[in-house]
Amino acid sequence: MDNIAIVGMGCLFPDYADKEKFWDRLIKGETFLSRDSFMGKPIERSGLPRSGSEAFFRGRLSDQEIEEFDRLGELFKWVAYVTDEALKESGAAGDAGKLKRTGMVMGSVAMTMKDQLDAMYPFLTATVGKEVNTILSGYAAESADGRFRHTFVRQSENLKPESLLADTEAARLVAEKRGLGGPVVMFNAACASPLYALKLASMYLNSGEADMMIAGSHCSNETVAGICGLFDIFGVLCGVGESVPLDKNTKGLITGSGAGVFALKRLSDAEAEGDKILAVIENIGWSNDGGMGAGVMAPAAEGQLAAYRSAYSGGLSKELDYIECHATGTIVGDQTEIESINRFFGEGARRPLLGALKGSTGHFFTATANASIAKLIFAMEHEVIPATVGVKDPLCDRIVLTNTPWKRGKKPRRAGVNAFGFGGINAHLVLREYQKARPQSGLAKAKPQSSLAVAGTQNAAATSPDEIAIVGMGLHIGGFDTVESFMKGLTLSKKAFTKPDKDRWRGFETDADYLSALGFRKMPEGAYINSVNFDFMRYKMPLKGDPYFLRKDMLMLDVAAEAIDDAGIVKGLSPNTAVIVHSAPDYTDQLFMASVELNDSLVKSLEDTCPDLTAAQRDEIVKILREDEEARENSDNVQGIVTNIRGNRISAHWGFAGPSFTLFDRENSIFRCLEVARFFLNEGIADNVVVGVSSLSGELEHLYTQKELGAMELLLERGVAEGAVALVIKRKEKAL
Repeated sequence: MDNIAIVGMGCLFPDYADKEKFWDRLIKGETFLSRDSFMGKPIERSGLPRSGSEAFFRGRLSDQEIEEFDRLGELFKWVAYVTDEALKESGAAGDAGKLKRTGMVMGSVAMTMKDQLDAMYPFLTATVGKEVNTILSGYAAESADGRFRHTFVRQSENLKPESLLADTEAARLVAEKRGLGGPVVMFNAACASPLYALKLASMYLNSGEADMMIAGSHCSNETVAGICGLFDIFGVLCGVGESVPLDKNTKGLITGSGAGVFALKRLSDAEAEGDKILAVIENIGWSNDGGMGAGVMAPAAEGQLAAYRSAYSGGLSKELDYIECHATGTIVGDQTEIESINRFFGEGARRPLLGALKGSTGHFFTATANASIAKLIFAMEHEVIPATVGVKDPLCDRIVLTNTPWKRGKKPRRAGVNAFGFGGINAHLVLREYQKARPQSGLAKAKPQSSLAVAGTQNAAATSPDEIAIVGMGLHIGGFDTVESFMKGLTLSKKAFTKPDKDRWRGFETDADYLSALGFRKMPEGAYINSVNFDFMRYKMPLKGDPYFLRKDMLMLDVAAEAIDDAGIVKGLSPNTAVIVHSAPDYTDQLFMASVELNDSLVKSLEDTCPDLTAAQRDEIVKILREDEEARENSDNVQGIVTNIRGNRISAHWGFAGPSFTLFDRENSIFRCLEVARFFLNEGIADNVVVGVSSLSGELEHLYTQKELGAMELLLERGVAEGAVALVIKRKEKAL
């Protein structure tokens, strides 16, 4: 990887901390946390609550844009603000010529957000009302007349349907409004997303696809279940004062929200154009655990070591002054990270100092590493490393416990940033202080020539001299469950259409009043997938309760297996394989993500519309509804809500140690996946790349979303298409 210059930065961290507020609190040892409670348990959290939005953004965004974004959701404001800050600092804001050659890579948590729940309130209201009235039919006749009416209290009203696409459309719309003419990529690499964003952006710069890239990520985690419920199920949500990263007595993590981006240029260009260079990215190493951990959610020192080796390949010195650790506060995770650092960097006096900020900021998953990078940039500027707060019994003796001087010297200061995510996604960034007198890297390219393109994008005219071969295929679309059955179907002019089974819509499709409340004329025909012939034993996936949230993982694994077998890849023998998958937005976790908000409004609605029910009867109704959901909600099944896990399961089963992540680009996703895969093959990052796309779009929540987006008539005309496709590709010269 050629040296990359950071020439701009945009920060929006918990408690609406901009760059100045962020550094001020860090250096003072203050936190960004607030008190809350979950299921009666006092907890700490960090975030960007809607209540602070107006005061922060008024004057930072135009009144016209605030009005526009108010109808799209808070995330649009976050992305616009951090992008503007990075563009201003880079000197490119308002320069049409520079912006035309600027792209964006944006990581996303890709889980249901508070604004999306508000946009779905008619669906939530109708569905909960239907279920409660069904339960009421078992009570006294006077309570069984269907008169229960559910009122879901919204935080935001008058949201446009496009708010349901915030994970992709926020970045796309902001890039368009700011005049960015380069590639726009949205993805999820769990907690490693910020570093993966920088790495992917660097590829676009070094290939000549862009002259500047805005790279970073966001994480909107403002629903109570999203903040607390998911991680309570995983067993890592802890009480007040119990999350102390890098301390032997830490008991878990603090969750939150935030966003950050960086403006990147080729170092040679930044120097030639006289830019203020905040820091230099020497390299970013990445890897996947490849099944080396105790499970897909457990950390593995070997996978982290692979990321270090990737970062320092080619003779890059591993002599660092400091490492900003991933350290979330889970004791197993923190201990594993210290182990991997000791093994790679040594345990003597030359080992770098260590620290972590999540005890101050909380952990906003796909975006926290942006804060880690910002911390290092400010530490270099101000010549001091902030203390790691709260540590009383440190895991090792190199942890920075007080603000520590970090003075400029003859040699440039160097530091690392760790980011290790769910599913075994690992990344390590090597950051260097910029010194003007330092000679340019011999690898620097003045003006690389574009060689990669995505069909249907601004860069589609570019061609690549490197031919890529498809060496394996897998497919399941509707009634066609293999490539062979698909080809036979085409030969016989047979449709993939199937009838949805009786459990598909829980019998709601026969209730005319319910369908009318959702605005449905009728249910569409289509190529529905009612079941996957999934081998739980082969993939060693535990089965507890209802595996509903795992259905996309099961589908993608099954289809990937056909492609990988077709390619002749043997489990454990092709570690240098990357996995890039696309997964359509999943709205079927709405009831889980809204469970706490729904519980409060449900109790109030029962009191208001069914006053004849006793308190005991109301409690029983709530209990029945929760029991139906709890069959799906255990630590094994809810992993399916975490979108990046989908590709990581493929890596874990076959022992693939190359980068693995999920891309989001709607209908263009397969082309974007192939574009990035070609980068990997041409640059020698991987010998093989598994590319996959999947969509289960026939659920009630998806159909309602498509109706809101104006696509229902098209679905009624052409039908719903559910399915998955996987390809294994490699360089043609290697395939022959």
